[in-house]
Amino acid sequence: MRQALVIGSGMAGLFAARVLTDHFEQVTILDRDVLSGGAEARAGVPQGRHVHGLLLRGLRILEQLFPGISAELETAGAERIDWIKDLEFHTVYGVLPRFASEYQALTCSRPLLEGTIRRRLAAHPRIRFLALREAVGLLSVSDEQCVTGVRVRVRDPEAHTLGAEDALTADLVVDASGRDSHILDWLAALGYEQPPTETIDGKLGYATRQYRRQQSSQASWKVLALLNSWPQIRRGGIVMPIEDDRWIVTVAGVGDDHPPTDEAGFLAFLEGMTIPQLAEAVKHAEPLSNIYGYQRMENRWRHFERLSRWPAAFLAVGDSVCQLNPYYGQGIAVAALTALELEKTLRESTGNRPDLGRRFQKALAKVFATPWLMATSEDLRSPFTVGGASGGMASRLMYSYFDGVKRAIAHDEHALRIFVDVTHLLKPSAAMFQPAMVAGVLRQSVGKRSGS
Repeated sequence: MRQALVIGSGMAGLFAARVLTDHFEQVTILDRDVLSGGAEARAGVPQGRHVHGLLLRGLRILEQLFPGISAELETAGAERIDWIKDLEFHTVYGVLPRFASEYQALTCSRPLLEGTIRRRLAAHPRIRFLALREAVGLLSVSDEQCVTGVRVRVRDPEAHTLGAEDALTADLVVDASGRDSHILDWLAALGYEQPPTETIDGKLGYATRQYRRQQSSQASWKVLALLNSWPQIRRGGIVMPIEDDRWIVTVAGVGDDHPPTDEAGFLAFLEGMTIPQLAEAVKHAEPLSNIYGYQRMENRWRHFERLSRWPAAFLAVGDSVCQLNPYYGQGIAVAALTALELEKTLRESTGNRPDLGRRFQKALAKVFATPWLMATSEDLRSPFTVGGASGGMASRLMYSYFDGVKRAIAHDEHALRIFVDVTHLLKPSAAMFQPAMVAGVLRQSVGKRSGS
């Protein structure tokens, strides 16, 4: 096939574009932003200034698709950490055990990660970027059964205007335009029904600031974190090293207790946490940025896989399909897993099969299943949450079991390994119920009842 077109150059779009280069002669990536060669935050990624976790599964796929990129990121200042040994993780049941492990990860800013991938792709002979292009609709054949391209308008960011409409044709169009995608309007304009949609909003909000890393600190940790756990711990946060000897500090609260973005309010929020370590870490650190707030934290899943009809030569990925609460740091790894599923779907397709889109959207639903469960199960515990099931006996039993998991991982190294495997998407959520984990939960439950 000759031409593929990707709408959006966020992580989902970049991963998809890389896979498409193995199947198309040319891949065009559209984006409404200015795309510089550096590592600057951009308007199209409003959450980009905040902490981003590169889960272990995501890092492994990143290296698979872009060989040598881990070393490139380290050269640019990304910090290598042992996700168990170097992490001081405070939970409602205590600090998680710390020991040397095989869970080696990288920490850096979202702009550095995205910019590094974008430069790799810009050097690829089959890829071209078209910046300052706003996608305004889909092109299709006369019967609207097959997408043939995208209608675009050039953006003038200074005047905040759009130019005349143009048409870009393609053999395959991928929508990776994120939370603000107009995909529902585009599909409706072609006569397609709206998908069933789940929305679960935990009413979480957070704020972030960067600091000069304190090299003189005697702390034994590289990453310091406090996990929100309703109702005992209502404020959480993380201090994480990133490039240029900086810390990125994100703090979060639920309901009407969102962290302020003024100096005094931000520091007071830190002081009001259930542990003093986060406030102490930044008390004498030099601030390097403004304080940025973010509150678009809802989980939203558009179940395209349930539609009876889907246009040929059109795919949707990333937040255009399933938006996960970014506080749990799953988005980049899910984008990477999506790329693997796209590669599998394209490889197994013979010619331009009209059912490729439907097959891919059904396969993608399986990719989202575990991350969705992990994000929403915690959000649903809060009384401030809007949407989702009201919670019956099954929900209460599940919450009770996961409370047991949290208690177990604070005292049982083997249970902690299973927990890391699942939360980093190395194993499916079913691993939480394997015999070793159940045994650890039962041991801690018995210990709690006996008072030990």
